[in-house]
Order: sequence, then structure tokens, then C-alpha cells
Amino acid sequence: MLPIPTKAENQANSAALATESKVTIVLAPFLQKENLVVMQDDARVYFAHYHRWAQPLEYMLKQTFVQQLKLLNKSANVTIQFDKLHGSTAGLVTLQGIFVIDQQIKQPFLIEIKQAEEGYPAMLDAMTQGLLSLAENIASAM
Repeated sequence: MLPIPTKAENQANSAALATESKVTIVLAPFLQKENLVVMQDDARVYFAHYHRWAQPLEYMLKQTFVQQLKLLNKSANVTIQFDKLHGSTAGLVTLQGIFVIDQQIKQPFLIEIKQAEEGYPAMLDAMTQGLLSLAENIASAM
């Protein structure tokens, strides 16, 4: 699942807030729902009825990237725009968009990861892999 710091971890790290990255997440309108998204075919979007994000997606993504960039000892103002963040009936997870670092470096990204097996848990595992890879790409561009 998505790596989310706990409240205790956030409090323990409060002294380091000055060096944390400021992360802004921008989601495409279809990603602003609480449902997980699955693409059927090339153009049909399916919103899962029983599989929803535990917390708002924007919040979880922001926490994930703040945490990962901190672990990679990187700090900057980063805006990450997600145009695509979904699984597919073919078992492929897609992350696509643009990230901007300190309003200077602008880089598109496209990450596609094949799920290890069928199902929503495998989709979330692949999505987490993609997010970690994206965090590494952002850190490398800093």
C-alpha cells in the first residue's frame, strides 16, 4: 500500500520540518474522487465501487513524496501534476504527468508497471512501486 507516515512519525520529525520539501499535488479531475480508477480498453474509465482510498488521494500522495524525498536527503519546492494514476484491466499501472522543481526544472514522467498478479492489492503494490520510482526520479533531477 502507499507508504504513509503515522502521526507519531510526523511529530517525531517536526524538528526537521525546515528541511522538508514543500510538495504540491495537482490531480486530473477524474482522480479527485475517492474511488480507485481502472482503465478498461484504451478509453473507458471505471471507478471502483468498493475499493476506495483510505484518505484523500492528494493528501496521501503529498505525504508519500515528502517522506520519500526526506529519506533521499533532498529538499525543494516540488509540484507534481498527475494526469494519469490508475490500474488497467490488462494489469498495467500507469503514472503520467509533469513535475516541477523550484519553478525551474520541469520534467514530464510516464511510469508503467505490470502488476505481479490480478486484483486491487497487487494494483496498489505496483502503484506504490511507481510512486517510489517517481520520487527517485524527482530526487535525481534536483
